[in-house]
Amino acid sequence: MKYYLLFFSFLICLLVQAQPPAQNNSLNIQFNSNQVQEEKNSTMVLDSMVYQKEALEEKSVKSKTSLERERSESASFSKKQVVSKSFTQLKKSASSQPQSRSIESSMQEALDQKVMELQADSTAEFEYNLFYYMAGNYDVERAPFLQKAAELSPNNSDVLIQSMANSIIIGDTTDAKKYLMKLKAEEQISEEGLSYAADVLLSSADYNTLITYGFLDTYCVLYEQIVNKNSNQIPVISLDFLQSQHYRTALTKLGYAIPEQREVNVAFLESFCAANQDKNLALSLTIPSPYFVPLQSNLVPFGLIFEVQSSKDLPSLKTLQTQEDLWRTMNKKNITKFKSPLSNNLSSNYLPMLFYLESEYDLNIVKYAKVDTKSYIQEIGLKSGKSAIINKKH
Repeated sequence: MKYYLLFFSFLICLLVQAQPPAQNNSLNIQFNSNQVQEEKNSTMVLDSMVYQKEALEEKSVKSKTSLERERSESASFSKKQVVSKSFTQLKKSASSQPQSRSIESSMQEALDQKVMELQADSTAEFEYNLFYYMAGNYDVERAPFLQKAAELSPNNSDVLIQSMANSIIIGDTTDAKKYLMKLKAEEQISEEGLSYAADVLLSSADYNTLITYGFLDTYCVLYEQIVNKNSNQIPVISLDFLQSQHYRTALTKLGYAIPEQREVNVAFLESFCAANQDKNLALSLTIPSPYFVPLQSNLVPFGLIFEVQSSKDLPSLKTLQTQEDLWRTMNKKNITKFKSPLSNNLSSNYLPMLFYLESEYDLNIVKYAKVDTKSYIQEIGLKSGKSAIINKKH
């Protein structure tokens, strides 16, 4: 047991938050600057040969009125930009917390204040409706505001992301499929993410429930299941979506025990795992490492997931053979094919499995290892920038 805990502690040091936070995708609010510019460029063209003095005076009055209107609209536009940017930054900060998916009360108040400011701006109808829904943290009662935002800008990526989430929360996989396909067309869902998700589903094939974290793992896994019809249709529970009371209620009806605490944080996941030991849980490695620390004596690495076991089950780890078979089956494209920053980041989540295999080879004095762990570990070290940490282990 002591060796296992030391080994696990080393794995935690290797894991990074390869998962971008749920709303960490930049909010693609499209401000209609062209309309303002057109109004600024528009002028009244008068024929001076026809109009007399009265007409010229009328023109002067109209010009002043037009200028005042344009200045007012320009000021409103600038304010909308400032408020929207502030909301975006607050939401991004809230979504980037490594130990909680829930928003702190002070930050929630700030978000609500920004929404109220947009509500008072007649030029910010789209922003107000979208941000009002987003400030509700997946409150399905606010869905009509999201629908209004969708009517105003149907292809906005943030509208699509939120609409997909709302569809999953209310159990509408038909609409979810539509939004997932649009997100893929808008390149919000990447090939790297889908490749990774396919390996996550392979890793979790023997389990009853997969726990995901945010946008990348949740949306890509659901794309694989709903659009690509992946054979592993394991139930997926998103920690991000658990902010929704409707989502919690639906999971309760499916037999899951949901902790009473409102905040979805490290303690929440620990309580959830303890209360659902009969669900044979698998935790995606894209969950930030602080969530794993309280559970470390109950976790076993298997592919791209941690298996949650009770302490008494720890001796019955996945066999070396099953680990090797899984490694051969996974596509591993984020190690061997893709060269993007995202793939470099995701590649490091293959390290726990490789180090587990290497430790098994060393403990059992395996003469002919079926997986060339050292070569893969070195390659991932170079891709992910973790060579220094890896070399300390070796």
